[in-house]
Amino acid sequence: MVNRAQTRRKALDVLERVQATGSQEDRTAVVTGFLEALLMAADRGFDLRAVWGDLGAESRAACLALNEFWGVESPGWLRAS
Repeated sequence: MVNRAQTRRKALDVLERVQATGSQEDRTAVVTGFLEALLMAADRGFDLRAVWGDLGAESRAACLALNEFWGVESPGWLRAS
């Protein structure tokens, strides 16, 4: 039986593959349709650390780029990963 952590990793792996190899349109959809919502949820109290380690390098870079674009300082632990 697949547990929640495995399901989360599988979903985030799909998003990472899109970020790494998808078309510009597909990458934009992941950023604006999921990663942006994830960062906004973190602003409202969601513990981003719970999933940050499961995000791939491309997804993490996109999150950092969004924060930079918005003028939001990313905490050190986000930049260190």
